[in-house]
Amino acid sequence: MEEPPKLINEEIEREAAQRLDPRDRVDVYLKIHEELLSHSGDEYTKGDLVQAGGKYWSHDNVTQCN
Repeated sequence: MEEPPKLINEEIEREAAQRLDPRDRVDVYLKIHEELLSHSGDEYTKGDLVQAGGKYWSHDNVTQCN
């Protein structure tokens, strides 16, 4: 079975986080942030500034969710 695209996983995690205790929600958001920043750094290292910026932008949008 093929793994769903990352954005779908992120959306599922965000939706699930809304139903969690606030302390647990922080853990979910930290995990999302770490993954997006890591992927952004990987893309930057490859020289793909468009993808790096997109990942970083996604990180910023997560920050503004709550």
